Amino acid sequence: MKQQLKLKNKINGINQRQPQMRKDIMTSLLFIVFCLVTVASSNPYQNSGHYTGYVGCFVDDANRLLKYRIQFLHQITLAKCRHHCWGYKYLGLQARDFCLCGNSLYRPAYPQASELQCNSPCAGEYNRMCGADWRNSIYKV
Repeated sequence: MKQQLKLKNKINGINQRQPQMRKDIMTSLLFIVFCLVTVASSNPYQNSGHYTGYVGCFVDDANRLLKYRIQFLHQITLAKCRHHCWGYKYLGLQARDFCLCGNSLYRPAYPQASELQCNSPCAGEYNRMCGADWRNSIYKV
């Protein structure tokens, strides 16, 4: 009888602690998700050396975020695209070989994407990412 009472008390104690444990676990999970989202969408290189003028990774489609002077540039580099887009405010590197130019950047149809989505190295500059399919690595000209 005493053992049954001890077991019952133990079970009641566990049941009383479960809501707090669930709350602690959920708080921890939410914090981890927040950190992952922040890291995936942040741009630590925006104003440093190799990435000076980098704005971020942006979604694109056939209607184009940057609509002007869209061109395939053989062995594309940031310098080649900057030269190509001289006179515009922004340039976009896309899909390893394409350079796009434009003056307007922030439009609801073309949100900023995770940096992880701009993952195609430039054909002429392998240490720089040139967007991806329908993703632009955007820089200030």
